[in-house]
Order: sequence, then structure tokens, then C-alpha cells
Amino acid sequence: MIQYILGSETNTTGVFTNLGEGNYSIEIQDVNGCTKSMDILVDSPQEIVPMIVTNQNITCAGAEDGMIVLNATGGSNNFEYSYNSETNTIGVFTNISPGIFTFFITDDNGCMEEISLTFDDPLALTFGNIQVQNIGCDGSSNGMIQLVANGGTGDLTFTLGSETNSTGQFEIQTQGTYEVVVND
Repeated sequence: MIQYILGSETNTTGVFTNLGEGNYSIEIQDVNGCTKSMDILVDSPQEIVPMIVTNQNITCAGAEDGMIVLNATGGSNNFEYSYNSETNTIGVFTNISPGIFTFFITDDNGCMEEISLTFDDPLALTFGNIQVQNIGCDGSSNGMIQLVANGGTGDLTFTLGSETNSTGQFEIQTQGTYEVVVND
């Protein structure tokens, strides 16, 4: 029967568990007492390094359209990515609502790293001060609408009919009711 010897432990399977990182000398001995030694290095994988490849913040107040793409290096490869109760192997998560979320990356060995990210809920678009200058009674002057909007994300644009601008100011030539749309 062949015996495997590692330090003070001897067995017939050659399997030694719970070894820490380091160099080990294993001795193999047959029934005749002939031995052969073998040096083995037990190495631990590199630490998992999570990376955010892409993230998209929530586009409008109250929306749940945040998105993140994760990747990782190190570890023992074949990563599993998880967030809330969702798990996948591609690291893509969509339909994320506002809040602070922790994403977990686990490798084949069960080693885990985490990364947290905040998805902000943008301020709702609201109209601020609206100024109206009426058309002159005799038609001698045009009217004007000046709009101010707050909230949203990025630059705001105002649309009245077929005219779009970023100032919110529109010249009015005929009396009536007008609808203005603001987009961020």
C-alpha cells in the first residue's frame, strides 16, 4: 500500500486539506519502504478586484432605469455577480431604482468582494417663474412667453409648437392657449 506523508500526517489517499499558503514537501512511500519526495507550492489566488465598466444613472425622477455593468480580475475566475436577489455570470444589472446598492462578486473558490454604488433620483422637472407679455390691442406688438424650469438632469430644452430652444423664451403672434414641453 502506498502512503503519503506530509509533516506528521500520513494517509493512503494523498489528499491533505486545510493547507495554508506555502511550500510543502510530500513524501511518497511504497510497501517496500522506497520513498520519493516532492516539493509542492500551495498558492492563494490574487484578491478579487471589482470594476465598474459602465453605469447609467436614473434618467427621470421616480424612474427605475439605472444600469450597471461589472467586471472583475484576480480570484479564481468564473465570477458570479449578485445584487439583491438577482445573480448572473455576466455582471449586467438593469432596472435599478434610486438608492445605495452593494454588488457582490464571488469566484469559484467562494471568495467574495463587494462594491457599492449610489443611484440618485434626479429632481423632478418643475416650472418656476412664467412671464407673459400679451399681444398689443391694436396688433402693433407681438406677445412673449418666458419660462423657467428647475430639476431634471443636464441641459433643459423648451418646445412650443415646432420651435425648440434652451432659453424658454418664445415670441407669440396670435392670441390663444399654448402648451410648452420641457425636456432634460
